[in-house]
Amino acid sequence: MTTDLTRYVTELTNSWQVERSGWPSGPWDTEPDFAVIEHAGFTGFVKRAWTGGLCGYVALPPNHPWHGKDYSDVSADCHGQLTFAERMGPYWCLGFDCGHAGDVTPMMVALMPGMCRADWVYRDFAYVREQVKGLCQQAADVMRALP
Repeated sequence: MTTDLTRYVTELTNSWQVERSGWPSGPWDTEPDFAVIEHAGFTGFVKRAWTGGLCGYVALPPNHPWHGKDYSDVSADCHGQLTFAERMGPYWCLGFDCGHAGDVTPMMVALMPGMCRADWVYRDFAYVREQVKGLCQQAADVMRALP
């Protein structure tokens, strides 16, 4: 991880906290709100949204073919599909969220408990971490395929 990305991610890690009051007890009680994932030479991170659902991201350097592309223009396999693309210093971050139909978030359980069907799933930290690692691996594979 480069110095700029290290500094930015460290600032996020130290400052990112989600207001959890009103949430019912659940598997999210013992999970972090933010974590850095290093895999296949890329930096990714898991960040909890205000709804309590987890999101996953990969940071792409300027020389990566996906850098600067809208998430809808990138073919990557991750939970629900890519739903985020934004600049972070010289890096381009692509990400996904776990707030789709069929996903459960703590805020949803708190505000609309009847809406959560029995077959809907809370996508926990371990699941999202693996999805981020998969996204990092795909980014590495794309780089390796360059001439």
